[in-house]
Amino acid sequence: MKGWGHGAIGNGAALNLKEKIAAVIERCVFVDNDIAFRCRGAGGERASAWVTARDCTVYRTSRVFRLEVGVENVKIFNLALGEGVEREYDRAPGPGTGFEVHGTRPAPALRPWPYRALPVGAVAGAGSE
Repeated sequence: MKGWGHGAIGNGAALNLKEKIAAVIERCVFVDNDIAFRCRGAGGERASAWVTARDCTVYRTSRVFRLEVGVENVKIFNLALGEGVEREYDRAPGPGTGFEVHGTRPAPALRPWPYRALPVGAVAGAGSE
């Protein structure tokens, strides 16, 4: 996902994950975004976006996660951060209950297009890609 959020909207993101959804994002690469994951709740567990991010890699991004309005049950596993990442978390006002981070690591060097050749790293229990 490349190039989101640099327009007229101040909080534009590659992924806008808002109220009343359950999303699992796995093995995605984010490059040149203002925000990679914009996650929002709405004042309680039943109205919140429940987001799980696994084995994602982020480069040249202002904010990796924007966690809004007490978003519940955000779970982050094996996040890889590469060149140009300014801030991992923008807590506005921040996550609610169930927020977990399990493993952050450096990302491999960013290669030029095509990104399909980009090594996203090893997955727990498997060999490298």
